[in-house]
Amino acid sequence: MSPSAIFLIPIAILIGALLIRRQPSRVPYHEPVYRLHPGVAHKAEWMASPTVVQQVTTDYRAALTWATEALVTDYARYLHELPQYYSGEGLSAQSRIVLTHVRRSGTRLVGVLEAEHIIEVRRFSSSGLTCDLFDRQSAQRMITIDLWTKHRVTVQSLGSALYVYRMQYDPAAKRWKIAGRAQQLPVGCNLTHMPSAAIQLTDQLPVATGHD
Repeated sequence: MSPSAIFLIPIAILIGALLIRRQPSRVPYHEPVYRLHPGVAHKAEWMASPTVVQQVTTDYRAALTWATEALVTDYARYLHELPQYYSGEGLSAQSRIVLTHVRRSGTRLVGVLEAEHIIEVRRFSSSGLTCDLFDRQSAQRMITIDLWTKHRVTVQSLGSALYVYRMQYDPAAKRWKIAGRAQQLPVGCNLTHMPSAAIQLTDQLPVATGHD
């Protein structure tokens, strides 16, 4: 083998590695994820196409609508249908919350959170199976409903909040599910300058408080 041929082998390997690195990652829903701000510390992240982003938002909103309708119907329906909209730790956490409430307060009263939502989806994993959904909620109201009469018992104003939810794609169901709440951020947080990975500050998120 000539010296020039030996010299060309590492170059060919390097070019091949760069080409592989630049290829978008393939995901189960047949849409590639691509790199934003490649090589920039704390800014580089994976992003999906507008079609996928819209599907994440649609499935998240569908979960919110379902949760309100199911809770107002009865707890049994909520727990039975929960796996259609939640997965992983999100599924376990919601089950624990409902069962704890039933044990403490019985099955007559239920709290439903209403709010205006501004949603942004980013920070996909390289596999495209998970992402972070930023939900800026304003005009929050916790409404306590009597399940027997379907009447509102109390309405509590909670102001505004900014939550980060981890979303996970379920290939079998072909939908995005809520896999848990990752962070609660300051209401005025600028999402444009958010780091490319969530920072877990505490295991227990602050409890929102308000006034009647």
